[in-house]
Amino acid sequence: MNRKALIALAVLLLLVAVYFYYLRHSTPQTPVLPQLVASVPSEAIAAVYVDAEALRQQPLFAQLRAAMGAGPPQESEYLRFVSETGFDYSRDLDRAVLFVLPAREAATGATQNVLAITEGRFDREKFRSYASRNGGHITPDANGEIITFDPNNSRGTLAIQAVAPNRVLLATSPELLRLPFLPNTQRGNDAGSGLQERLGRFAGAPLVAVGRARNVTPAKAPQNSLAEVLQGLARNIQWYAISARPEGEVLRVAIEGESSSAIQAVQLSVLLESAQAVLASALKDPATRREMDPSLYPIIEHIAQHGRISRDGNRVQLRVELTSSQLAGVFSSTIPAKRR
Repeated sequence: MNRKALIALAVLLLLVAVYFYYLRHSTPQTPVLPQLVASVPSEAIAAVYVDAEALRQQPLFAQLRAAMGAGPPQESEYLRFVSETGFDYSRDLDRAVLFVLPAREAATGATQNVLAITEGRFDREKFRSYASRNGGHITPDANGEIITFDPNNSRGTLAIQAVAPNRVLLATSPELLRLPFLPNTQRGNDAGSGLQERLGRFAGAPLVAVGRARNVTPAKAPQNSLAEVLQGLARNIQWYAISARPEGEVLRVAIEGESSSAIQAVQLSVLLESAQAVLASALKDPATRREMDPSLYPIIEHIAQHGRISRDGNRVQLRVELTSSQLAGVFSSTIPAKRR
C-alpha cells in the first residue's frame, strides 16, 4: 500500500472514531418548552401557541401567502392602528400564546376571558400616544402601566401592558393582567398544570392548541345507536391537542384526544378507523363530491386515505401530512374574487 493510500485510510479511521465517540457521549436534544409558556395562569382551560417568526421563515407559508394574493381586506381601523403605532402583526409579532379562562358573569351576561402574552417589536411611546388619542386610559402598575380601551361596540374591553421592551400582555379586562401564574416547577392538579404538561409534549412545533374538553350536554340520541356510542366516547375525552409543523412544502398535522382510560382510547381508535373507511368509501360517490366544497375535497380525501390513527395509553392521535397545493386551494378560496 502506497503512502497516499495509508494517509487516506488513517483519515477515514479517524472520522469513524470521532463519529462513534459522538454517538456514545452526546445526549439527544429534546425539544424545550418555549420560555413564553414556562408559566401559565392557574385558571387557564385552553391555550394556543404560535411561533410567528418560525412560520414566516418556512417556504410553505410563503407559498400560501402567494396563493392568498392581496389577502383579506383589512379594516380601516386596523390600518390606522398600524400607521399610528408602527406595529403590524404580520411583520412585527414573533411569538404569542393565548390563554382562554373560564367565562365570568358580568352585567351584560357571561363573557369569555382571554389573556395573551406576545413577543415582538413594540414602540411603547407610540402605543401611549395612540391610547391618548383614542380614548385609552393609562393606569400605573408595579409591572408596567396598563392601557385600557373600552370601546362602545361589540368588541369589548382591551387591556394592554408592556412588561418588557419586547413583551406585551393583552387581555379582555385589566384584572386578568394581575392573575397569578403557575411556574413550571409547581405542577398541581389545576387546569393550568394540565395545559403546561400537554404544551410541553408538543414543544418544538410552531403552532399548538391544547385545551380541556368542555362538558357539553348533547341532545339525547336513540338508544343503542351510533350517535349514542359517539356521545359516550366524546364524554370520556378529557383533553384535546392540535399541532402543526411545516417541513419544506409539507404541513405535518397531529390531532389528539386524551380519554379517561386506556379502554376508552381503544374504543375511540377503533371507531375512528371505521369512520375513516366509511368516509373513504362515501367520497367515491360522485353525488357526495358534488355536495362538497371543491377546495376542501382534496384535503378530506387525503385524510380519509392517508390519515394515520395511533394510540398510546389513553391518548388517540390522527396524523396527516398536507401538501402546499392542497392547502393553497383552501387559502385562495377564502379570498373574495375581486382581491385575487
